[in-house]
Amino acid sequence: MLLLFAVLILTAISFECKAQEFVSKSITIVQDGKKIRYAQNDALLKFSEIRKITEVDEEAYRYMRKARGKNVAANILAVPGGFGLGWGFASLLFGPSNLDLVILGAGIVCIGICIPIAFSADKDIRTGVDVYNENLESKKSKVNLEFGTTSNGIGLVLNF
Repeated sequence: MLLLFAVLILTAISFECKAQEFVSKSITIVQDGKKIRYAQNDALLKFSEIRKITEVDEEAYRYMRKARGKNVAANILAVPGGFGLGWGFASLLFGPSNLDLVILGAGIVCIGICIPIAFSADKDIRTGVDVYNENLESKKSKVNLEFGTTSNGIGLVLNF
């Protein structure tokens, strides 16, 4: 009687247990005009959110850290470069001097160095996202535990 009751309970519940499954979704690349944006579940992501998501994948996170360093370097060069360009062009309009031309030249050099660094950072972000998405598929669990029929009768079946 107890065995019959246990079998009825198990078949009535109809359960399926899975091993822990990696719940993160892939990050998609969205082309918005000339801007490249990243989204997950139709929500646009900031760079800090992408870094947080990719922390679980060491290789992808390494690309994100490298991209962050390059972004910081590009921004550090962009600020004085923009100032130098603005100051230099304004001084050309209102009477140039030798110092103003030097400031203009320094601004052009800073901007010229900053642009390739920024493009390299964008490439690292894209590579990190691609690596994260590739490794995401390999982390999914294929282990499955079910109650069902076996070659010896009824029992638990473990598929992997």
